[in-house]
Amino acid sequence: MHIFNDTLLNSSNNQKVSILCHDSVVSPKLSKDKQEEAIKRLPTDPNKTANLHCSLDIIEGMLYDLTVNTNTEDGLANGASCVVKFIEHKLKETQRPSIIWVQFMDLKEGCETRLKYKNRGFYHGQINENWTPIFDIARTFTYNKKTFERIQFPLEPSAGRSVHRAQGTTLDCVVIDLSQRRTRKVPHLHYVVLSRVRSLEKLQILNFNEQALQVDEQDDVVIKSAGSISCQNFKFVLLNVARELSEMQVVILYKSPKMSDSAFRTMLTEKLFPRLVHHKPLIILGDFNIDVLKCHGGVLQYLYDKLNCRLHLNEPTTDYLSALDLIITNIDAIVGTVETYWSDHKIVYCCSQRISSN
Repeated sequence: MHIFNDTLLNSSNNQKVSILCHDSVVSPKLSKDKQEEAIKRLPTDPNKTANLHCSLDIIEGMLYDLTVNTNTEDGLANGASCVVKFIEHKLKETQRPSIIWVQFMDLKEGCETRLKYKNRGFYHGQINENWTPIFDIARTFTYNKKTFERIQFPLEPSAGRSVHRAQGTTLDCVVIDLSQRRTRKVPHLHYVVLSRVRSLEKLQILNFNEQALQVDEQDDVVIKSAGSISCQNFKFVLLNVARELSEMQVVILYKSPKMSDSAFRTMLTEKLFPRLVHHKPLIILGDFNIDVLKCHGGVLQYLYDKLNCRLHLNEPTTDYLSALDLIITNIDAIVGTVETYWSDHKIVYCCSQRISSN
């Protein structure tokens, strides 16, 4: 993956710029020499530096992904794919770009951002109205018991990408390399790869081998959709999960931070509750955008009163030590979080003996 991207970067004759990050030590207070030494010891792995690269090569015409959630309401989320269209320099005294103009695969992504900067006069004769401005951002992270701040453009080359990085994307043309000889530990991972392309005619498989395909022979769980709702500030998918004689309802939910608690309760009452079978086991999980480490509010009590569901996850679920991703259920379960490299949110998981034999 990295070799493929590097080959494209090195072979392109399009305009290219190499952008170094700006790092600083936030805490503890150190002398200038010690700050410089601490910065030199920072890892080059962006997964350990708030998903911002130490050095970033940008080439016009190449495919990139956002590496940080900059405005999820506008579709500018970690993993959003775009093509770099123009590298704009506004300051003559530096070679560092001021703006990287990109065009997203889905023109709905960045729509509000484009309107915002059109009104501010950022668009001129060289800038297409469908291009979205990407600016460098500042993010803090902790490494070796010190807190750093890094300023960098939240982009990375993505013409070649890993299976995990490809999750959630839909592409017109895909070339897949299945040359790996080791048996994969994760069953059905090949499905993620093969389902990224819109048409089989645009799919090419290189170095096919059966060892790259791993299927869980004991997987007898049946999952069926029981409905969904998607509106501007509220989304959910309701699933019926069955294994042998056990059945469970799982709700995957998202609430925008713009939605008030009262509006949230109304949506739950009118849209979700009528679809639930109240005698069945129920798990509700997702991004509630309610930080339960600061205040529980009335929503959790409301869910307990109506569904007899309790909060089962009470630990930070983001890089900012907030607990926004919740698991609320009426059954006994093992819950926890898993770190991710593609988001500032962690994966939350819930294991129940009612479905799983593990």
